[in-house]
Amino acid sequence: MLDPLSYPDPLRKTVTWAGLATYTALAVLAVVFYKERIAFADLAFQLFTILQENNMTIQNMRFGAAITEIVPLLSGRLGLGLKTITVLYSLAFVGWYAFVFAVCIWSRATRWALVMLLLSTLMVTHTFYWAQSELPQGLAFMVLFMAVYQRWLLGRWPVWGLPVLTVGLFTLAFFHPTLFIPSCFCCLFFILRDKQGRADYAWLIVTLLLLSFIKTRVFHTGYDTENLKRTAQLFTLFPHYFSTTSFQKLLGWLVTDYYALTLGLLAVLAYYGWQRQWLRLALVGGSFLAYSILVTGSYPNGQEQQFYLENLLLPLTIFIAVPLAFDVLPTVPLRWAVGIVVLVVLVRVAHIGLAHSPYTDRLHWAQRVLRRTEHLPQRKLLFADQDIPMDTAMMTFATPYEFWLLSSLEKPYQARSIVICGNPDEHSGDLDKKNAFIAAWGVFDYAALPPKYFSFSAADTTTYRRADYKQLVTPPVKW
Repeated sequence: MLDPLSYPDPLRKTVTWAGLATYTALAVLAVVFYKERIAFADLAFQLFTILQENNMTIQNMRFGAAITEIVPLLSGRLGLGLKTITVLYSLAFVGWYAFVFAVCIWSRATRWALVMLLLSTLMVTHTFYWAQSELPQGLAFMVLFMAVYQRWLLGRWPVWGLPVLTVGLFTLAFFHPTLFIPSCFCCLFFILRDKQGRADYAWLIVTLLLLSFIKTRVFHTGYDTENLKRTAQLFTLFPHYFSTTSFQKLLGWLVTDYYALTLGLLAVLAYYGWQRQWLRLALVGGSFLAYSILVTGSYPNGQEQQFYLENLLLPLTIFIAVPLAFDVLPTVPLRWAVGIVVLVVLVRVAHIGLAHSPYTDRLHWAQRVLRRTEHLPQRKLLFADQDIPMDTAMMTFATPYEFWLLSSLEKPYQARSIVICGNPDEHSGDLDKKNAFIAAWGVFDYAALPPKYFSFSAADTTTYRRADYKQLVTPPVKW
């Protein structure tokens, strides 16, 4: 009897080799573009904090981030060089997804391995370069949890599987506030698919909802509370959800960037329509549409960067990948199924690599700023962001951490301090501090920074200077 979590040998081997090739290629991209990924916003801040505090920096009680943060933490404690740590941190995210894929293959849960592979490729574009979010990391954990849970239901895991699953449920609830949505989708999907196992998945839904409720009510943070308030806009927007700027942008992205996801959606809906599986068709189509409205309606004006909205929209992949892996692909002739898997991952990995341009442009802009200020007598600078090319810079809150990292990587032992912020006056009381580093969230005395990774030169023991960005980019500079 065919294992319900696996495929016939030709397709199983194809998924295995496709995954090996895909995660190898993504690892190469993570190394090639390690500066674009790590010297960018949150990851630059997180790396700074991990090395400065010699500890993890868990944000908003999302403890699952420890899976990737352990890499730079241990690397720093081993005394590895900053460039090595940065490259390893970039690889850590790909490594986590590859690990989940490998566990699914090892446990012969090949269908979940394919879900993980599609989760890494079907929609991912800009989130490859904005890598730190707990949501995609949590989606990978959800795939791992579901694979283990189904193996346990099949009786192929020992008794200690129950406490492992219990810990996994708590981890899932704390990984990201929205993970209960794709998790409940998976349970509903298998309730419709497996009549005998309905109680097992119904129990899981109730537990997930209860834990998510407790997390939201008892262990909430200000950041999560503010984001939750955004959903109130859904009531005021009714019924004009499809006319918001964000929804219109999503429609465009479904053609230009997420075309594989769109084709997958059409294939799933067509298959269920052909099979007259109306409840499954309604579940997939309804979940896809409802979740799209939830995200775009919470951020209706379309002012957010694509990488941020893409990150929030990534659960859409689960709504397509699970039906594809469990229902659609097994009915396709083996030769076609093998070809589809290979073609999809090849095209999507190439697309991810080609999507680097805005992040490389951003990197080059930061490098030009460093070069323009390299020979100035006053090298600790504070800029207002009003003249910054925001279409290139994207966001500036983490610029102190980014310029520290880039200057340290490119000019070893010459760490630089450049701050770009919306309100320079908030730092006015700290500008006269000579032996200190001004960051977005704090002022750090040089003595509190480990010298191996924060090697500020003698030229940086001066006071900060408020500067005009226009003068910086218009030669000659005469500060």
